[in-house]
Amino acid sequence: MRYLILLLICSITVSCSRSTYSDSSEITPLKPRVAGLYPKEFAKQRLQFDAACVLLRSMPDSVKPYTMLASVYMSEARVTGDHPYYYPAALRSIEAGLDRNPQSNELRMQKASVLLSLHRFEEARVLAVELCTQMPRVATVYGMACDANLELGRMDEAVQAATAMMNLRPGIESYSRVSYLRERHGDLEGALSAMKMAVQSGLPGTEDAAWARVTYGNLLVKAGNIQEAERQFTLARMEREDYAFAIAGLARIKHLHKDDDVALAMLDSAIQRVPEISFVELSLEIERKRKNAARVVALERLIDQMTREDRAAGMLAEVGAQ
Repeated sequence: MRYLILLLICSITVSCSRSTYSDSSEITPLKPRVAGLYPKEFAKQRLQFDAACVLLRSMPDSVKPYTMLASVYMSEARVTGDHPYYYPAALRSIEAGLDRNPQSNELRMQKASVLLSLHRFEEARVLAVELCTQMPRVATVYGMACDANLELGRMDEAVQAATAMMNLRPGIESYSRVSYLRERHGDLEGALSAMKMAVQSGLPGTEDAAWARVTYGNLLVKAGNIQEAERQFTLARMEREDYAFAIAGLARIKHLHKDDDVALAMLDSAIQRVPEISFVELSLEIERKRKNAARVVALERLIDQMTREDRAAGMLAEVGAQ
């Protein structure tokens, strides 16, 4: 009997995953990841995706499946770098959920986050400020208000939001925002200190911890401490196996040491894992210095293609009063 029940559950999950794609515009299928890009994590993502599909069929008026789908899409965007595919998918799922319950705070928080990722900063700011008023004890909403205000050049509001977030929940997210604000104000030493605290607050192996360590490494490069920056990039690559941003950081170190053959090979490896435009831009910078005309043209075309894809996905570059 237990076997029959398990078989029935599996059958429901498979049929949901296959049929919902054609039955509902609210479902965007997951893309296969490139080989070796954290397959165990992806397996968990697929389980959550399939569970959301089952819920969507059995509870179409509930917001739960929409929050689950949006969470999966947002995570896949961060890990794979396929922002033009996954962030619009997340927004469609969020909007569908808000059609069922416009007052869902979870969906509204997800929406503010996605709007930031799409560079729709003014929309994100308005929503984040509303959430701060309605959820004054939730640190995350102040972080989103900080990000939106900072991108729009509203520095006083950004500082106020970051301070509120720090008072509510000191940790990797709040320390990293304080670091960026200090950097923007020209306080590189203070930025390094705050980002070091962010690194110490992270759980090794997680994406956010690896991101913090790489960001700390980039600040160290800016400060001229190349040896320590290389150590931080190496640790990030070890703690989160072959983390693409850590590989790119190490490639920048190789470039600074004038070992450009190795730097370009490492950048190619990073780009194969995550199609991040900054990796391509660094490759272009190196190839221009090498006067490799054919490669320069190819990289310029790739950057143009990636930029067009971002624009087509609705990733608008808003410019604030800097």
